[in-house]
Amino acid sequence: MLSYQLCVRKERETQDDTEASLARMLGYIMLKCPPSGLSPLADDINSSEGEDRDLFYDLAKYWKDCFLGVWTRLNVTPASTPGHPTRSSATLTTEEVKMLVTAGPLSYSYSKTLALQRDHHCCIFTGHLDVEAPEDTFIPGEHKARCPVELCHVWPRGLLSKLDQGAKLDWSAACITLLGRFMGETNAAGVTAMFNGDNVHALPNVFIAQPTFHKLYDQLSICLEETSQEHVYSLTAVRPYVLEHHLVGKEINLTSSDPDLPSVDPRLLSLQRAVAYVLRLSGAGELLEKEERDREPDNRHELPAGGGKHSREWALFQSQLAHIRVHYVFPTRRADAVPAKNAVSSPASARSSSLFCSVSLSYITSSPSSSVAIPPTSSWLAS
Repeated sequence: MLSYQLCVRKERETQDDTEASLARMLGYIMLKCPPSGLSPLADDINSSEGEDRDLFYDLAKYWKDCFLGVWTRLNVTPASTPGHPTRSSATLTTEEVKMLVTAGPLSYSYSKTLALQRDHHCCIFTGHLDVEAPEDTFIPGEHKARCPVELCHVWPRGLLSKLDQGAKLDWSAACITLLGRFMGETNAAGVTAMFNGDNVHALPNVFIAQPTFHKLYDQLSICLEETSQEHVYSLTAVRPYVLEHHLVGKEINLTSSDPDLPSVDPRLLSLQRAVAYVLRLSGAGELLEKEERDREPDNRHELPAGGGKHSREWALFQSQLAHIRVHYVFPTRRADAVPAKNAVSSPASARSSSLFCSVSLSYITSSPSSSVAIPPTSSWLAS
């Protein structure tokens, strides 16, 4: 496919790291795009080729901000949302979606009640029982432990919050439009039937998870891979070392036993999975993190040197605290310990007065960049 080869060529030709990440990102989006959404995306990329080389990168930035940004930029609403850079195949526009999108009536608490019932009051990843569940629901052997649980959303609920603000409505509509086009939806009604306030808390978009796994899923560090069996998935770590070894590849059965409580929608799980892979493999995640740091007013690179709690050194020290391992060394007897004169001693006090503890610190270094160049060709895209 010419559009994919264009992404490969742009990545190879540029000397700019940001442009290379953007070209890789579009290439990986094509690799992960469902067949129903591939043709419109390919047309957009092809129409960006021409004398204006910036048009390709404008298109890539648009996908970065309004596609990947759904998961990474919910707390940042742009002052203005740019229009789609190319319109060669656009049968669906942001304005059409904007007219239909709503915040929705279904409450978070009611949705959690239904999800708890469907998921048997358990974290879908570990099988641990909700700590608030009735005592008689705990089954020894089946439930390993109790734990707090939360309602986890496949596509983020923050996408449709604060829609009364004009800038947020514009941005949300642009994001929903791209999500719909990626999924192959060609009209506004179809898009808002999947991504709207009426279904943000609906059971096809939510499940029950422990707080740690909830955060890992929201951060796109883990995903659920499809298997040959419907509604059965394999737990996958997109980011290295975030899962214990016995959890990697664990079978997760999301089949609902109640026809009135539908299972999580496989299409939405595939969307989150695609975004997670694109973000990690293309290097776009690092690009978004850098942009986020540059927006922070207290960015440590802007802080003065010279020590103190408002210096670069202090900010660096604080960041390193999160990466310290403490090794406790068993107490050893000090050779120079001398009991105080006339002290009343007991065997226990004598031992405690002549012992000391040593603690050593070691720093965990950050892993290098994990971006991977898009393959020169793909068998199913080459046709």
